[in-house]
Amino acid sequence: MRGYIDLLADLMCLSMAYSVDASSGLPIPRKSQKFHWIYSLAALSFHPARLRTIADFQALSFEEQAKFLEWLVAQEIWRKAAIAGTDMPEIQYFWQSNKAELDFRLREDMWLEVKRGKVSPSEFSWFLKVFPKAKLTVVSGSGEFQYDFLRGISFENFLL
Repeated sequence: MRGYIDLLADLMCLSMAYSVDASSGLPIPRKSQKFHWIYSLAALSFHPARLRTIADFQALSFEEQAKFLEWLVAQEIWRKAAIAGTDMPEIQYFWQSNKAELDFRLREDMWLEVKRGKVSPSEFSWFLKVFPKAKLTVVSGSGEFQYDFLRGISFENFLL
């Protein structure tokens, strides 16, 4: 299995996301990695549902749709990093605890979370306790919102 993952990563189809420590910001090598499709055509080609239309996507479970949306965001983060000249744009980072997870670390003080459904800013009241000097952007199907440390943005606006 690892051979296929390495091959797909070498072909720039997958990004490797490493878990980071909340206090130091350093990757935790012993924690398991996440892999994001950063080439949507490959993700669609390998998916067992054989998605070909929007109706096929809408027929997927809520959880499966959420995976695709997270991969779409990962692809856009990778694309922007590659355009900016980042050395290894296929390396991404995330944070996870027993109670919460943040999908992407964009910078040491900037995090991004992807949510499929509606989002309430109160869901992220824990964020300031864990990352007191950081900001969080939530990409979701909810409307746009802005607070001191928290910003909500739609998928459409994120992809612009």
